[in-house]
Amino acid sequence: MHGFSSTRQLDIQGLPVFIFDTHLPPETIDATYQDLVNRRYDSDHASSKATRDYREWVSEMDLETFRQDSLYAAMSRLVEKCFPDEDISFFSVFCNCISYGCHTFMHQDGGEDCFSALYYANPEWNVDWGGETTFFDDDGDAIACIAPVPGRIIVLDGRIQHRAGMPSRSCPRRRYTISLRCDLEEGAARRS
Repeated sequence: MHGFSSTRQLDIQGLPVFIFDTHLPPETIDATYQDLVNRRYDSDHASSKATRDYREWVSEMDLETFRQDSLYAAMSRLVEKCFPDEDISFFSVFCNCISYGCHTFMHQDGGEDCFSALYYANPEWNVDWGGETTFFDDDGDAIACIAPVPGRIIVLDGRIQHRAGMPSRSCPRRRYTISLRCDLEEGAARRS
């Protein structure tokens, strides 16, 4: 079993963002990255109804297949670590693929009791390539950023307004993230 260290926890207007730097084996990081690079991406996803004219590159992943992956074990374990007394129901997993010039928009992942675990999948990332995830307050003011450090996993409350950062012009590759969505017990009951 590989370890995790929580580098910090942010509070965005009373809602939590947990940041974990992972110590996944290099072969897991490399295999996941190669899988994402070779996936088929469709541009039929929008961050919200308001941005539906601007499509984003997404690859839907089969949750049951992903449950067999060691990355799922790591991500789900971290969600459980953040909410040890909750009954958690995972309901969706997909990959985002962003390159220079792509549109990204401020959005929320869900309502009360919805959380997302986000895995930064690139095996290397230069700070000058940008790509930070930016978090906003209710007035739309950017108040925190998290760098896409390779292997990093963040767990965030789905009500937090955030935006995936676009890689800079100098970035020679795409930015890949895996988003695993879940509900806590009350949210799962509302979803069914």
